[in-house]
Amino acid sequence: MKSLITTVFAACLSTVSLAALAANTDASPLAYGSPVAENTTQPVRQINLNNGQSVDVQKGEVVELVSGSAHEEWKFDGVQPEFTLAHVFPAADHANSIRVYVADPDHQD
Repeated sequence: MKSLITTVFAACLSTVSLAALAANTDASPLAYGSPVAENTTQPVRQINLNNGQSVDVQKGEVVELVSGSAHEEWKFDGVQPEFTLAHVFPAADHANSIRVYVADPDHQD
């Protein structure tokens, strides 16, 4: 029972941390949920935002990057531990519109 409570607390804390990060920055809002498109299944560990902040991603989660109506599908070789959004949307003004979607761990392509 103690293990279950600890797990639930950790999950809530993680969700609150992501929500707080999204609420506290206007530069790069984050969304947690299903990705916009399929085929982004390689694991990543960290997303570095254009404004210098970063967010951890659990191994095996699916990541989709969206800027306005455009989206980028990123595939990783399994070795790359992190990437920077500036490589995807290098213009500084894009930082305001980038959304990072992280799929739930049970997502299947």
